[in-house]
Amino acid sequence: AIGIAVIKVTSSADLNSLRDAIASKPWRRCFIQQVLDDALPAAYQLCVGTQCLPPTDDLDEMMEAF
Repeated sequence: AIGIAVIKVTSSADLNSLRDAIASKPWRRCFIQQVLDDALPAAYQLCVGTQCLPPTDDLDEMMEAF
C-alpha cells in the first residue's frame, strides 16, 4: 500500500463495479485513467508507483493487489 495507485481502464471496463470495489477498501490515493482500447489488451491494469501489474479482465484479481 505504498505509492499512488493508478488504475488504467478501457471503454469495456465496468466503472460501477470498480467504484464499489474501491469504496470497499481502506482509503488510499488513487487515480483512474481511461486509455484507448488498443493501448491495453484487457479492461483493467493497476500501477502502483513505477510498477504496473499485467493487464486483466478480472476486477476481483486486480483489487486483491490494490
